[in-house]
Amino acid sequence: PVMAALLEDGRARALADPGLREAAGRIQICCADAREHLGQLDAPPDAVYIDPMYPAPPRPKTALPRLEIQLLRRLVGTDSTDAELLAAALASGARRVVVKRPPGAPVLPGPRTDSHPGKLVRYDVYHAAPSNMQRRPTHPE
Repeated sequence: PVMAALLEDGRARALADPGLREAAGRIQICCADAREHLGQLDAPPDAVYIDPMYPAPPRPKTALPRLEIQLLRRLVGTDSTDAELLAAALASGARRVVVKRPPGAPVLPGPRTDSHPGKLVRYDVYHAAPSNMQRRPTHPE
């Protein structure tokens, strides 16, 4: 609920900005467990982006994260459901799932097709198996 409230506040501020109004109008905030919500969608999403809260390192080897991130981690906690989220996203029929991970984190089980490593973060890309993809209506040009 805290994260949804923060997102709603950000969306409301974006709606008040003429430069962001159109994009913000296409955003819908839903307070739900993503693992359940992905299975209840009317149509499969084109893509799912998973950005989990990383657990705090056992002892800091470098500087602590920004204060905002430290506070957010205290509010929402950390979860070890990354593999479950990935499985739910792939089962939803999404064509592509991108998972943000720390550089040294183990690869999640699944059909990973690409990885984009960086100094501070790694983006793993998964494509649904053709049997998992639901038929999509074509959009006239």
